[in-house]
Amino acid sequence: MKLNFRARLTGRFFGFGAVFLMSLAPIAVKFGLRETIDPIPLLTMRFWLAAVVLWFSFLVFDPAVLKIHPQAIRPLFLVSAFFATAYLLYYFSLTYIDASIAHMLVAVNPTVVLLLLFLSGRRIGVTSIARLALVLAGLYLLVGPAGSLDFVGVFLALGMTVFYGAFLFFVEKWLADVPSMTVTVYLDTFAAILLSLVYIFQYRSWQPIPVNGWEIVAFTGLLSTALAHFLFVSSVKAIGSGETALINPFETVFTVTWAMILLGERLSTWQWLGGGLVLVSAILTSRQIAVPRSRAEIAA
Repeated sequence: MKLNFRARLTGRFFGFGAVFLMSLAPIAVKFGLRETIDPIPLLTMRFWLAAVVLWFSFLVFDPAVLKIHPQAIRPLFLVSAFFATAYLLYYFSLTYIDASIAHMLVAVNPTVVLLLLFLSGRRIGVTSIARLALVLAGLYLLVGPAGSLDFVGVFLALGMTVFYGAFLFFVEKWLADVPSMTVTVYLDTFAAILLSLVYIFQYRSWQPIPVNGWEIVAFTGLLSTALAHFLFVSSVKAIGSGETALINPFETVFTVTWAMILLGERLSTWQWLGGGLVLVSAILTSRQIAVPRSRAEIAA
């Protein structure tokens, strides 16, 4: 069914609202890390707050969202493990490298999804290989010529990209029949539980969080997670996953902008060029992933 102008505009508003709110989280976290606040408590409390808010909201306004078939619990828990691991790696990467660089590296995740689709049997052509080459060239320009990046941070950010790409791939593969909003609620809940296990293993006891740390938790938990995820799913419902996927790369654009304005981060000419190549590849690859397979490909 062709969407009318108002529905499309609303969906795009939700999509850009989601990426705008998510783009502010790395900036808030970076402020906390600069004041030596431990990333694990910040991340764990962020997801607990988001999970509690989502559960309370849907219990009051739409309890049907919380209903889930028991067979979906196990795959949901497994994809939540990829999701939680990706966020852990990202938070740790921010202790070593700038938020702008980290998020440019994270923009590689559509390429990871494409590679996983290829390994699962989807055909990729010459254009896909060209986009992969574009990503590799962009990555080299981001981390190579500058020569001043901490490669531990780069490795952690790329690790986040791999786990987040796997998360997106398996959500589509295992949970296609589960409503998106239901997946969101349980995903944040299971991520909070898994992160709590990491927290307990790491510290064995409660770790005090300073006032400014709780401010970061509140901001990232309420706005960059609970509200952002709600807007993102609403965008998918309004305009479809394909068009929403094309909005996602703008999160990197927003994050780099805030990092320069609020954190005073600066990029070299080579890094700008590398980041631009990665972003162009992300947009083109997201468009390719969103396009349904042809009849011949499905038949094969």
